[in-house]
Amino acid sequence: MKIAIIGLGLIGGSIAKDIKNKNLATKIIGLDRSRENINYALNQGIIDEVASSYYELSDSEYIILTVPVNVIKKDICDILDSMHPDTTLFDVASCKSEIAKATNGHIRRKNYVSCHPMSGTEFSGPENAMTNLFNGKVNIICDKELSGLVHLNKVQLILSELGMETVYMTSEVHDNYIAFISHLPHVLAFALANTIVNTKDFEKMLLLSGGGFKTSIRLAHSSASMWAPIFEQNKSATGKAIDLFIDELTKMKSSLSNCSDSEKLIKSANVVTIKLKEIENNKHKKKCYENN
Repeated sequence: MKIAIIGLGLIGGSIAKDIKNKNLATKIIGLDRSRENINYALNQGIIDEVASSYYELSDSEYIILTVPVNVIKKDICDILDSMHPDTTLFDVASCKSEIAKATNGHIRRKNYVSCHPMSGTEFSGPENAMTNLFNGKVNIICDKELSGLVHLNKVQLILSELGMETVYMTSEVHDNYIAFISHLPHVLAFALANTIVNTKDFEKMLLLSGGGFKTSIRLAHSSASMWAPIFEQNKSATGKAIDLFIDELTKMKSSLSNCSDSEKLIKSANVVTIKLKEIENNKHKKKCYENN
């Protein structure tokens, strides 16, 4: 079986590594606009062959699209146009509504499965690709009724082989949820980093930093070329999340000024960490989505 991967960064490279390790394909073909990424992936055996156009991927069993969201929105219909009628296409984008609009009504819409594997790191590039990045993680499939059953089953099969559990929702719900649990944390990390940078003697401060700061700032290392388009495509939902966060910041500032309610606000926040631990123990994950 031949599988094509468009975009050979962290996610594309990690998918390719798992596919190889699990012998899920006889050949992996890669396409990337970066010659550096292509050369690295080929030399390291992450891919077997290089393509220079979408048409060279047309007879693949799967085409996996792992490029930035603005490129997906711009090129996805061209990829669908170039594909064999039996090829299955899926993406890994963290914004879905704009891509859903772009593919709406396309003659091969049923060949496309809108996916978002909830996994990654703050690093980018194929040199940071790793095996088992997706094992034990959740994959979101959006608007499943628009995908053909054959293609839906194929995507669920390959992602389950990578160790993922699938849940379903609409593109709109996805973008609203992800604004809070993914996009907002990145906004906060970038804002925190810029706050420190714009403070006098910030380099001396960094010398004193411990685990709390390093944990909070980790996401600020993320790729600008990837995250700027994400913020643009999901600006409405992310903007609302930022507004709610500003409200909570205002409450915290008020509690500091008035020497009141700080303990109450902190205890309220503890609820999230408790629920996360329960979910990690797999007590509630399936229950939350069993009716979807």
